[in-house]
Amino acid sequence: MLSTKKLYWLVAHPLSQHKEDVKELARINNLEIVDSRFKGTLADSFVIQADKAPKLTSKAVVKKPN
Repeated sequence: MLSTKKLYWLVAHPLSQHKEDVKELARINNLEIVDSRFKGTLADSFVIQADKAPKLTSKAVVKKPN
């Protein structure tokens, strides 16, 4: 059995705020999701570079008028 090293993907939580299926993108790209608030606690060598990470878009928040 070969061991493959997973890189950490720093993603803003909650994951439901993104249009894409974040968990599926992580699985396809062999990444481990970590809340972006922990950015400074992980060694850079274990974190995927922002330009190589899957792109995410936020869902638009529609405010109802009062």
